[in-house]
Amino acid sequence: MTKMAMRSPHHRAPRWVIAATVTVAILVVVDRFVAYGAETLIAGQIRAARNLTQSPSVSIAGFPFLTQAITGHYGHVHITLNGLVASQLRIDQIDADLSAVTLPLHDVIDRSVARIPIARTTERIQLRYDDLTRFVRRQSPELRLSYGDNGLLRVTGTLRIAGQAVQAAADAAVAVHDQAVAVTPQRVHALGGVIDDALSRLLRDRLTVLIPLRPLPLGQQLMSVRATAEAVEVVATGQNVVLRTGGG
Repeated sequence: MTKMAMRSPHHRAPRWVIAATVTVAILVVVDRFVAYGAETLIAGQIRAARNLTQSPSVSIAGFPFLTQAITGHYGHVHITLNGLVASQLRIDQIDADLSAVTLPLHDVIDRSVARIPIARTTERIQLRYDDLTRFVRRQSPELRLSYGDNGLLRVTGTLRIAGQAVQAAADAAVAVHDQAVAVTPQRVHALGGVIDDALSRLLRDRLTVLIPLRPLPLGQQLMSVRATAEAVEVVATGQNVVLRTGGG
């Protein structure tokens, strides 16, 4: 039998290929481990700084992660928070995008951080109609908010006017007013009857609602609001936000 015939048909990979494969696998594991550490640290800092009852879900974009971790600068961080209460109003969900987040690597390794600067934030806030109704009923127990048509809310309730019970309904627009959402009737109806101008103005005042949205965990300024069939959606932004332990 010749030497050629004695060779095995299966050739082992060169050692350098095996070493490179193992090195890459180790780097991927380390990359994900450090990413998880940074994500949980940011989540805990948001919870502590904003006195939240739960930690948000945090996802840091970009691969490999280690290049961001070494510099301590993260280009894009996504936050999801459910069931936050602000000004006695339950917020169903907040989705936030954070840009240019600073978190030094030694803070991630030590699991200790005093502050996290964030250059820009954008929050998308969802307010469900049952949560909005519960909120407005703290001040006006007779009112109910729901979706109407064409981007308008429907505000309904039985109001006491001059000692009489008046069943009223209004198609209302939503708009940003300072740090609140203003619900302003556009058309007012009294169910089962015709109303004059004076009664229309009175009903419009009684059906007007102001919903404060302070404090928000990351946004500093309300930018826009719109009504959909599922929820009222609000967009807020922030500049130069700093998360400090104990608030700030």
